[in-house]
Amino acid sequence: MLAEGRAWWAAAAGPDVTEIRSVPLAGGKVTVRREKGTWALTAWPWLTDGGGDQTGTSVMRSLTGNLEQRVETTGMELTSCSPAWCRVMVLTGDGLARIDAMHPDGTARRRIAGPAAGAPITDVAMLDRFEILSEATASSDLTGTEGLLVHDLSTGRTVDVTAATSGAFARNGVLWWATGDEDAMVWHTLDLRTV
Repeated sequence: MLAEGRAWWAAAAGPDVTEIRSVPLAGGKVTVRREKGTWALTAWPWLTDGGGDQTGTSVMRSLTGNLEQRVETTGMELTSCSPAWCRVMVLTGDGLARIDAMHPDGTARRRIAGPAAGAPITDVAMLDRFEILSEATASSDLTGTEGLLVHDLSTGRTVDVTAATSGAFARNGVLWWATGDEDAMVWHTLDLRTV
């Protein structure tokens, strides 16, 4: 992540310690800040915990202040958060029941997808607005492809992007995905910053 004229990254430093490292973009010495627990970088200046456990994010911590935000969930839920939104995978004994979105403080919670959906990328609520979803079809087991959708959290509208993609990726507000097969693969992009 780039912020405040530095490149930032997280590194495991032991079983229960994360190092937040940074280096000036102009070059120089790497600085290290040790945080107790398992943390990942999200949108600047926030860290999220729970990347490797069964419940997901339960706390967000600011690198620039003495702030922590607890993320409240109920029941069997797997939560991933950015500073603005959380993706909540609501589970039952049989698997996924639905996908909800909510603010980290638990407000504005709403259902955004049903049990056939998935989250093909790890980023939550790109540009604090777009949740990227996948959806299995009747032929997904045979083809290895799924539908790709974009849910706009500001309007509540979900748009089908493609009926069959073999992979989706996103970074800095740009979504890209592949269609076709190994012999005739075509890559597509959608710049969500222009929507």
